[in-house]
Amino acid sequence: MTDGEFGLKLCASPDGQEYTRLIVRPSEQRIEIKRDLSSLHTTVDRGLCTAPIPSSPGQRMTLHIFLDRSIVGVFVNGGLSTVVSRIYPTRRDSLGLGLFSAGQAVVRRAPGVFYGVVTVRAGGA
Repeated sequence: MTDGEFGLKLCASPDGQEYTRLIVRPSEQRIEIKRDLSSLHTTVDRGLCTAPIPSSPGQRMTLHIFLDRSIVGVFVNGGLSTVVSRIYPTRRDSLGLGLFSAGQAVVRRAPGVFYGVVTVRAGGA
């Protein structure tokens, strides 16, 4: 992880065997959905899904994240950029959610979970 990155672990099993990572890379102006550990099935697509982060100096970034059992949708800054991906968790206990950050990343508002929706506001003053 590089300086300033932050993100969420989604659909995580308690032992960490299965999870999907949503990573925000402000220095590279992109978000990623990393699916390399999203499923124990060997035949599912594990490719990296990315989207640019539209930004202006000093602008606060907002992420609206929609998650159900097999789909992750991320809308950046009110939908100016989006990324949607299928994930294939196999375990019934892959229900965990975690927040991580490195370096100077600051989450101004803690995630709120509302019927499967997580809203994260980060950066800005």
